[in-house]
Amino acid sequence: MGKQSSFKRILTPLAAGAFATLMTTTAVLADNVRYADWDNESCIRCQELLKEYFPDVSEKTNGKIEIQPYFNAVLGGGGDMIRLVRDGVADFGGVWSGYFPNEFAAQSVFATIPQGPAQCTNQLYFFKEVYNNVPAVKAELESSNHEVIMITPLLHLGFASKTPLTELSQIEGQKWRAGNKWLLGLLEAQNASPVSLAWGDVYVSLQTGVIDGVLANYDGIDNMKFYEQAKHILVSESTWMPVPFTYTVRKDFWDGLSDEVKRGWLEASEEFEQHMCSVLDADRERIISSQEEQGVTVTTMSDEDLATWADPEIAVSLQAQWVEEAKAAGLENAEEVLAQVLEIHAEAMARE
Repeated sequence: MGKQSSFKRILTPLAAGAFATLMTTTAVLADNVRYADWDNESCIRCQELLKEYFPDVSEKTNGKIEIQPYFNAVLGGGGDMIRLVRDGVADFGGVWSGYFPNEFAAQSVFATIPQGPAQCTNQLYFFKEVYNNVPAVKAELESSNHEVIMITPLLHLGFASKTPLTELSQIEGQKWRAGNKWLLGLLEAQNASPVSLAWGDVYVSLQTGVIDGVLANYDGIDNMKFYEQAKHILVSESTWMPVPFTYTVRKDFWDGLSDEVKRGWLEASEEFEQHMCSVLDADRERIISSQEEQGVTVTTMSDEDLATWADPEIAVSLQAQWVEEAKAAGLENAEEVLAQVLEIHAEAMARE
């Protein structure tokens, strides 16, 4: 994640309010549409947005939508995205719902599903069906003045270990880091000792033996070079990253666009979703090849280990906990939402 720029840090509350008002007014008067993202523009996803998506949106809307991107958290970090889009500081942005378990309580159910479709296109089917057809998901987005116009799945999880790792049972008794309570719960169910640790502290913690391994998205393991300290990696395309990357537009801004412009923008979005599936597949092969060249052992998880990781009894236990917490966050029909999402998940898995 990128650091916030000095520009944002020096804004006084009054200046920030004036800036937001100015920028909102500008959106009405000009064709430029502000896109906010906390990642550095050098990331693969960001480069594809710049190279493929933004120009295509312009072309398919006949130049009526010209996107001005603000990467590297210039307008705000990942935890600011709901506010940035809702309040008009940005017209649309990249939103990872994992940052917002209360505001996006219905979407937080994704993280309790340990196994997903291996194919990116089937993951995309699952997410789009949920966002289009689960009323609670649509309602929480609308109440936050957000409309999802594009979804991109993320590369699957990987287990990176300091010691040899070819079977899941080898993590037993070891200290393992993961990024949220649901993954930590899955690690604990495999008799590992779960550790909650800031992302930026993982490399040194591996180096110094504070942790024995890290469970994270496979491209994140590569980008952060965790494999330099944890040279034994276990992967499965089915141990998916269940929370996707969504691109949301400010709803009142979106509602003010013509049908022609909306159609063109959505057509560009649908094409980019499919494009990113191809990009992810190629990136996975590149990462495996690069790591093996550097002496890293990359092992594909066995079907037996995948079944152990995705044990239905463990998933049911996590989902029962989710129902309680979602209700506490105000999602009164949490059981219904869970049932709807799991039904769509079963449809997506059947497509494999």
